[in-house]
Amino acid sequence: MSGPHGLFRVAEASAQALDPLKKRKSPFIAALLGFLCGGIGVGLYLESFSDFLICLVVGILLAVIVPGPGILLGAIGAAVWGALRADASNKKAGYRE
Repeated sequence: MSGPHGLFRVAEASAQALDPLKKRKSPFIAALLGFLCGGIGVGLYLESFSDFLICLVVGILLAVIVPGPGILLGAIGAAVWGALRADASNKKAGYRE
Protein backbone atom coordinates (compact mmCIF):
# COMPACT_ATOMS: atom_id res chain seq x y z
CA MET A 1 0.00 0.00 0.00
CA SER A 2 2.56 2.56 -1.10
CA GLY A 3 2.33 5.61 -3.30
CA PRO A 4 -0.51 8.07 -3.76
CA HIS A 5 -3.18 5.39 -4.18
CA GLY A 6 -2.28 3.82 -0.84
CA LEU A 7 -2.37 7.19 0.92
CA PHE A 8 -5.76 7.94 -0.65
CA ARG A 9 -7.13 4.61 0.61
CA VAL A 10 -5.83 5.29 4.12
CA ALA A 11 -7.42 8.77 4.11
CA GLU A 12 -10.70 7.38 2.80
CA ALA A 13 -10.80 4.63 5.44
CA SER A 14 -9.96 7.16 8.17
CA ALA A 15 -12.75 9.51 7.03
CA GLN A 16 -15.22 6.61 7.02
CA ALA A 17 -14.21 5.56 10.54
CA LEU A 18 -15.16 8.90 12.10
CA ASP A 19 -18.64 9.66 13.41
CA PRO A 20 -20.96 11.49 11.01
CA LEU A 21 -21.17 15.27 11.16
CA LYS A 22 -24.18 17.07 12.63
CA LYS A 23 -25.50 18.21 9.24
CA ARG A 24 -25.20 17.30 5.57
CA LYS A 25 -22.15 18.98 4.02
CA SER A 26 -21.16 19.52 0.39
CA PRO A 27 -17.95 17.66 -0.54
CA PHE A 28 -17.26 20.31 -3.21
CA ILE A 29 -17.47 23.22 -0.78
CA ALA A 30 -15.39 21.31 1.78
CA ALA A 31 -12.72 20.68 -0.87
CA LEU A 32 -12.76 24.28 -2.07
CA LEU A 33 -12.42 25.69 1.45
CA GLY A 34 -9.75 23.12 2.26
CA PHE A 35 -7.69 24.18 -0.74
CA LEU A 36 -8.14 27.92 -0.20
CA CYS A 37 -8.04 28.08 3.62
CA GLY A 38 -6.45 24.80 4.71
CA GLY A 39 -7.42 23.19 7.98
CA ILE A 40 -9.19 26.30 9.23
CA GLY A 41 -11.60 26.23 6.28
CA VAL A 42 -12.28 22.51 6.65
CA GLY A 43 -12.73 22.72 10.40
CA LEU A 44 -15.09 25.69 10.29
CA TYR A 45 -17.17 24.38 7.41
CA LEU A 46 -17.49 20.87 8.83
CA GLU A 47 -17.87 22.28 12.36
CA SER A 48 -15.32 19.76 13.56
CA PHE A 49 -12.23 20.42 15.65
CA SER A 50 -10.78 16.98 14.86
CA ASP A 51 -10.95 17.64 11.11
CA PHE A 52 -9.24 20.99 11.67
CA LEU A 53 -6.44 19.30 13.63
CA ILE A 54 -5.95 16.55 11.06
CA CYS A 55 -5.55 19.06 8.22
CA LEU A 56 -3.39 21.38 10.31
CA VAL A 57 -0.95 18.68 11.45
CA VAL A 58 -0.63 17.16 7.96
CA GLY A 59 -0.17 20.63 6.42
CA ILE A 60 2.55 21.59 8.90
CA LEU A 61 4.35 18.28 8.44
CA LEU A 62 4.31 18.64 4.66
CA ALA A 63 5.51 22.25 4.84
CA VAL A 64 8.44 21.20 7.06
CA ILE A 65 9.36 17.99 5.22
CA VAL A 66 9.03 19.43 1.71
CA PRO A 67 9.78 23.17 1.99
CA GLY A 68 8.09 25.17 -0.77
CA PRO A 69 5.97 22.55 -2.55
CA GLY A 70 4.83 21.20 0.82
CA ILE A 71 2.50 24.16 1.23
CA LEU A 72 0.74 23.32 -2.03
CA LEU A 73 0.65 19.64 -1.08
CA GLY A 74 -0.89 20.59 2.27
CA ALA A 75 -3.59 22.61 0.50
CA ILE A 76 -4.33 19.70 -1.82
CA GLY A 77 -4.37 17.33 1.16
CA ALA A 78 -6.84 19.54 3.05
CA ALA A 79 -9.06 19.67 -0.05
CA VAL A 80 -9.00 15.90 -0.47
CA TRP A 81 -9.64 15.32 3.24
CA GLY A 82 -12.54 17.78 3.29
CA ALA A 83 -14.21 16.13 0.29
CA LEU A 84 -13.66 12.59 1.60
CA ARG A 85 -14.86 13.47 5.09
CA ALA A 86 -18.01 15.26 3.90
CA ASP A 87 -18.87 12.43 1.49
CA ALA A 88 -18.25 9.69 4.08
CA SER A 89 -20.28 11.56 6.69
CA ASN A 90 -23.20 12.10 4.31
CA LYS A 91 -23.26 8.41 3.39
CA LYS A 92 -22.97 7.27 7.02
CA ALA A 93 -25.82 9.58 8.07
CA GLY A 94 -27.99 8.25 5.23
CA TYR A 95 -28.30 11.47 3.23
CA ARG A 96 -29.16 11.04 -0.43
CA GLU A 97 -26.94 12.47 -3.16
